[in-house]
Amino acid sequence: MRIALVVVAALVVAPAAFAHAEVSPTVIHVNKATEVTLHVPTESEITSTVKVTVTPPAGLELSGETTWTGNTRGLVQITFTARAAKVGDYPLHVRQIYSDGKTVDWSGTESSNTPAPVVHVEAASNDNRDRLVIAIVVAIVLVAVFALRGRRRQSP
Repeated sequence: MRIALVVVAALVVAPAAFAHAEVSPTVIHVNKATEVTLHVPTESEITSTVKVTVTPPAGLELSGETTWTGNTRGLVQITFTARAAKVGDYPLHVRQIYSDGKTVDWSGTESSNTPAPVVHVEAASNDNRDRLVIAIVVAIVLVAVFALRGRRRQSP
């Protein structure tokens, strides 16, 4: 009986996983072109999605395919490259067109029924700078060790 309840609960919760248009990954870094996938669910039980278009806000550049056309009652996935020069949140404007002509604009606020998927842009990581600092510190320590050894050898 418990297994049946778990299965039913999973079936009820699973469709909610893609209840809104979403991007993955949600975080990219400044000035780094990153591949992003947009997931757009077909929420209608009687019509199918026939077109999805993605329009970026000012400051976010998208390259690659940003329009999907077809006919599905499932999940639409569009993969493109995103890049931004400044840190911030960039809500995408996603327009979904159904086979009956109905249009859904995924461009609302987070609390709306049609929230815009948001690309969060963070400062670039410091991996290379951190490695350089470590290399400089190691070099300074090695020079100091060899200098001290040289002084010890020169002392009578």
